[in-house]
Amino acid sequence: MQYEEIEKYIGRLVILTDTDGQKFKGIIHNIESWLDTSSGKDEVEIRVEDVWYGIPFDEIKSIIAVL
Repeated sequence: MQYEEIEKYIGRLVILTDTDGQKFKGIIHNIESWLDTSSGKDEVEIRVEDVWYGIPFDEIKSIIAVL
């Protein structure tokens, strides 16, 4: 996915599905530049309960907002 597709979900509760089919239900808090990540890729920061995940843009299959 691209930044323009992701930015509207910042601060929202979502279900994010990665390219492996794993689903994460949480709040997207931030987007991290490739300069600041261990993967060397731009990443979405999503908090699922009390756990934070960094998911590279190119590993995101879909994002659905939860109302």
